[in-house]
Amino acid sequence: MPSSLPNSPPSRNVPDLLDAAAAALGAGQLAEARGLCDRVLYLQPKNVDGLHLQGLVLCSAGDPEKGLRLIRRAIAFHPRYGAALNNLGNILKDLGRYDEALVSYDKALAVDPTLVQALYNSGNAFLRLGRPADALARYDRALGLRPDDPATLVNRGNALGELGRFDEALASLDQALAVDPGLAEAHYNRGNALVALDRVDEALACYDRTLALQPTSVVALNNRGIALQNARRFDEALASYRQALDLDADDACTLNNLGNLLHEQGRVAEAIDAYARATARRPDLPGPASNLLMLRSYTEELSPVEMLAAHRSWGARFAQPQTAPFPVRVAGRLRIGYVSADFRTHSVAYFLEPLLAHHDRAQVEIFCYAQGRQADETTGRLQVLADHWVPIEGLADGDVAARIRADGIDLLVDLGGHTGNSRLTVFASRSAPVQVTWLGYPNTSGLATMDYRLTDAIADPPGSTDAFHTEKLLRLDGGFLCYRPPGNAPAIVSPPCLSCDVVTFGSFNHPAKLSDDTVRAWAGLLDRVPRSRLLLKYKIFEDQATRRLCQDRFAAAGVTPDRLDLLGHIDDSQGHLAAYGRVDLALDPFPYNGTTTTCEALWMGVPVVTLAGSRHAGRVGASLLHRVGLDELVAADLASYVALATDLAGDPDRLAALRAGMRARLAGSPLLDGPGFARSVEAVFFEVSRR
Repeated sequence: MPSSLPNSPPSRNVPDLLDAAAAALGAGQLAEARGLCDRVLYLQPKNVDGLHLQGLVLCSAGDPEKGLRLIRRAIAFHPRYGAALNNLGNILKDLGRYDEALVSYDKALAVDPTLVQALYNSGNAFLRLGRPADALARYDRALGLRPDDPATLVNRGNALGELGRFDEALASLDQALAVDPGLAEAHYNRGNALVALDRVDEALACYDRTLALQPTSVVALNNRGIALQNARRFDEALASYRQALDLDADDACTLNNLGNLLHEQGRVAEAIDAYARATARRPDLPGPASNLLMLRSYTEELSPVEMLAAHRSWGARFAQPQTAPFPVRVAGRLRIGYVSADFRTHSVAYFLEPLLAHHDRAQVEIFCYAQGRQADETTGRLQVLADHWVPIEGLADGDVAARIRADGIDLLVDLGGHTGNSRLTVFASRSAPVQVTWLGYPNTSGLATMDYRLTDAIADPPGSTDAFHTEKLLRLDGGFLCYRPPGNAPAIVSPPCLSCDVVTFGSFNHPAKLSDDTVRAWAGLLDRVPRSRLLLKYKIFEDQATRRLCQDRFAAAGVTPDRLDLLGHIDDSQGHLAAYGRVDLALDPFPYNGTTTTCEALWMGVPVVTLAGSRHAGRVGASLLHRVGLDELVAADLASYVALATDLAGDPDRLAALRAGMRARLAGSPLLDGPGFARSVEAVFFEVSRR
C-alpha cells in the first residue's frame, strides 16, 4: 500500500506544489511543507526540486542525516544543481564538517561563479576553520557582485579583525552600518575591533548600542565584561559577566572569562569553580580546561597522582592524529623552534632572552613562532635575536603545524604550557621530531607527543617527581633558569629599617599565589615581629574591590589594615623596581613560588625567604636561591620559614650586608651566566635530537 498523502486539490500541478512547499518551509510550517514534498515525490520520484526541498525540511526538523541523503540524491540526478550544492554545504557547515562544506561550495561555484550565497557561505566556513585570509577573498568576491550586503560586510570585518587589520575591519563594519544602522551584529563586532585597538570607551559604547537593540545578547555582555576588565573596571566587568550568566548559566565563554577575573583578584577557589563549569559545558574547548589545570597548580588540593591524571585527560581529549614521518636531515645547523604568546615584556621573556642571545649560531638556527599581537621593545630585541620570526596569531593549528614542518624544525620548544593563549594544541599532532616543554608552566603538559621537559634537580628532585610527568625530565646541572636583569634598574638603596626602625616585609607576587596558608604564615610573622609591616604590590590592587578582598583576608588572620600596604601598577619600569627599596625582606608565597619577582627582588638587593615545597611550583624559589649561593634562605618547613624570616628581621646588619653584595653575587652566579646556560641547553638539545 502507498503511504498516506496530505489532502491537496487535485488540480494542483507539480510546480504549484513546489511553490507551496517552499512557502511553507519559509514560514516554518514544516509538517505542511513535508506533506507537499511527499506529494511531489509521489508524482515524480526523481524530481530534483522536490528531493532538495524535502531534504531542507528534514534538516529543519532536526534530521540532518536524512536531509543530506535526499539532497545528495537530487545532486546525483542533477550534478550541476547549484542551489542544492550550496545548501548541502550549509548543512555540512552547521554540522561542523567544514572541509566537506567547502568542497560542496566550490562545486556550486564551478557551476555558477556568481552564486553570491555560496561565496558568502564558503567565506563563513573558512572563518570557522581559522583561515581568515581565504574567508576575506570569498567575501570580497561576494561584495563585487552585491556591494552593499550588510551580512557580508560584517563578516568581512570579522575576517580583517582575525588578520589583525582592525582599522580596515572598522571601515567594513561602518559600511554595513551605513546600510543598516540597526544591525546589532555590526555594532557588536565593531566593539570587538575597538577593544583590539585599545579604544575601550568607544568599544563599550558599541556594546551598549548592541544591548539596546538586543537586550538578551549574551555575547555582547560577555565581551563588554572583557572590555571593562581590560580597563581595570573590575566591579563593572563582574556585573556584566553575572548578567550574561543570568541569561545563560551554561555559557562556557562567559564562565571562562569570569574565571579569568576571579583568578586575577586572587579568588582561586571561585575561579576553579568557574573554569570547571566552563569545561563541563564545553569539553571541546582547550582554553577553559587549560585554565583549570593552571589554577589547580596554585593549590595542593589534588595529589600529584590526581594532577597527572587531570593533565593526561586534557592530553587525551585534544590528541591529534599523528602526521607522516619526518624526513631525516643529515646536514646543517640544528633547527630549534620556540612557540610562545609571550615574546614581549613578560616573565617568560626575562628567561628566554639570555638563551636566544647566547645560542651558538654556528650550531643552531632559531625560529620564533609568535602567538598574539602585543609587541613592545622586548619584542623588538627578540626579533633581532631570531633567525626567523613567524607570526602565528589567527592561524589554525594545522596551518601552524604545516609551517613548522615546512621549516624543517628539528626540535620544537613550548614556552607556555597551560598558560593563557599558548598554542599547546600545535604540539598535539607532533609538529616536529622532538618536542620539549620549558619555562612558562610548572607542571607536565599531559601530551603523549611532548617528549621532554627542561627542569633541574632542585625544582624536580630525581626519583620523586619523574612518575608524575608524561614527559621525560631533562635536568640541567646549572639550573633550568637564566635571568636577564633589566638594564635600567636603579641603584640599590640601604634597607629601609635602618632609618625608620620598622621592618617591612614584601611580596610583589600575583594575588592568586597568596594561599590561605601563606596569609596565615605572614600574619603570624607580623605578630612575632611587632614593629613590622607588610607591603604587597600587584597591578590589580588599583581596584578598590580587590584591595578590600585582600584586606579582609589578612584581617581574618589578625592583621589590622594599618600594617598592610597595597600598591598597584607603576607604569615606569624604573619606578616598579625602585619600589623594592621600600622592602627589607621579601617573602616567597607557597605552594606556588614567585620566579620573576624573586629575581627582581634579588637584583634590587632584597633577600628572599622561601619555603621548599614538594612540587615544582613550590621549589622554584629554592632552585633560584641555590644558584646564587643563598641556600641559607631556604626553609624546609613552615616553622623554619617563619623563624628564618623572624631572625633576619631582627638582624639589620645582616640585611644590610646581604643587600650591599647582592648584585655582585648575582652577576657572578649561574643564574646570570647566559653563555654557560646556552651551552647547557644546547648540549641536551643535541643529545635528544640524536636519539
